Amino acid sequence: MRKPKAATNMVRSVTVGLVVIGLFVVGNHVWAQSNVIAPSPHVFRIKASGCPVAPEDHIQSGFRVQDQVGIVTALHGVLGCDTLVAEAGGGEKIYDELIIGQVDIRHDIAILWSDALAVDRLDGLAPIAKPASGEQDERYQIIGYPLGLATQQVTDDVQIAERAPLGNLLDDAALVAIADRDSPGIDIDVFALQTPLVPSHSGAPLVNRAGEVVGVGNSGLDLDRAEVGWAIPWDAIQLQTIARVVSSQVSWSDFRAVTLLRNSPSAAIFHYDRETEATPEPPAVAAAVDLQILDEGLGANTYFVVGDDHAAVAVGDELIVLAEAIPGTEVAIALLRVTGKSPTALTAQAVLGHPQLAIRARMRVDNNLDYLSGSQLVPVYSYAAGYLLREGLVRLRPDHTSSTGDWLQVLQLERIDGEVIDALPTDTVMEITGLGREGQVAVVKLISGSWPSNGAIVSQFVPPTPTPTATA
Repeated sequence: MRKPKAATNMVRSVTVGLVVIGLFVVGNHVWAQSNVIAPSPHVFRIKASGCPVAPEDHIQSGFRVQDQVGIVTALHGVLGCDTLVAEAGGGEKIYDELIIGQVDIRHDIAILWSDALAVDRLDGLAPIAKPASGEQDERYQIIGYPLGLATQQVTDDVQIAERAPLGNLLDDAALVAIADRDSPGIDIDVFALQTPLVPSHSGAPLVNRAGEVVGVGNSGLDLDRAEVGWAIPWDAIQLQTIARVVSSQVSWSDFRAVTLLRNSPSAAIFHYDRETEATPEPPAVAAAVDLQILDEGLGANTYFVVGDDHAAVAVGDELIVLAEAIPGTEVAIALLRVTGKSPTALTAQAVLGHPQLAIRARMRVDNNLDYLSGSQLVPVYSYAAGYLLREGLVRLRPDHTSSTGDWLQVLQLERIDGEVIDALPTDTVMEITGLGREGQVAVVKLISGSWPSNGAIVSQFVPPTPTPTATA
């Protein structure tokens, strides 16, 4: 019997079985999803519970590859979670008591191990034999559990736009968020996908027409948009073992052995310690001081600062002025350099200021420069090109003319007679290796010197021209 035209349009034949086409709408994007009747048994729905970063309980994707123990997934979604359970497509296999056995921190990859996986057959998807070219006429699929769906989904007709540094694909806010998380590295090369990824796509395999794994879906940003999708190239992954192989006489719980040494959502540094359970250390930050703005000072961009802790602050120290741009949320609106001190007050001069928010009396003042890591300030000196947000990131002034490959030099502010009047060059020089899509945040690497404190101002720097060698 001939099928009606409408039914014909809803059914297509694929190698894995019949596929019913649905539409996913995220933001302004619409793309086809395939609800595979015969789901891949090598792609997993991973349920993470008791996680240190919101949401505490969530779903992400993962998969197995041939001849490798464990389940591949995204590190940021499983690190520090109390329990990890993986259910294979079709529900035929469930692995619980999973732990992180291997990691590639720079590429945000984790391999999950368990007792059952250690003795199971080494079945899985075939990894690509050579690096994927990422040609634009090639079509790929992402197989996973987007938005935490209970059934496995296949995103069809995925295209790789380019293989490029991750930092070049992100807007400025996303660039800062990824850099603060420390994983993946903002300078790594990734596949830029023309199809955006949605929550729970992290860890999903990106496969070619032959069914070979060419990359691992990655996102992990909750910035109320789905504008960018990227995948970690399979050939770039370099795994480091952080849990020892288990014998029949030793339980996995004895080797639940990841000690987090850095307090960031992805805890970018690992150390193996057999005796220690996975617990983050408290962040090392400067103690807050109890200060506030009293009034404007006598000179340009100067202010009087008072408070019970003013005696603990020295001339030359730097302070942050905070304001509630949103009720209940403090943001840095200025960086002050202390230029004078009396028995009752400090005199401080603004080095960085907010383009819209003015410094006012009674605003809180703190000495924790970590507030600058996500700030959006502008140097008060016209000769400054920008300032250091944190190691590896510089926020450039809105009218900057810098581009990738340009050099920046850190400036040292000079104080004379209680006033900052000049800035001298230092030996710390850095190169811009990438710019966020909005062009205000630059990814930088050190050329010489050492990283200064957050808030250090920088200027454009012309590298010296090599002296030609004389020829005989």
